[in-house]
Amino acid sequence: MSARTYERFVKLRGLTAQDMEVVRGVVSGLTNKKIADHLQTDEKAVSRILGNVFAKVGVSSRTELALVFVNLVPDAVLSEWVSPSTELALSLS
Repeated sequence: MSARTYERFVKLRGLTAQDMEVVRGVVSGLTNKKIADHLQTDEKAVSRILGNVFAKVGVSSRTELALVFVNLVPDAVLSEWVSPSTELALSLS
């Protein structure tokens, strides 16, 4: 694991529960609107949280954030973690 990858992994552990819920939606392919609906908040709040997550993790896009998670979180954990949101994404479509 490179130093940059390790640094991102450590930063992931510092995310709040709310940060993680937003990231979960992003990794599952949900839009900010759908994440906001799920969290019972507005899109501006989700955008603000997402901006904070980008800064904390050191990424600049939703795609890069998703790639960091897919590459750093073990497959077994990732599949359990994303599954409920994937079902949510399907139900909100």
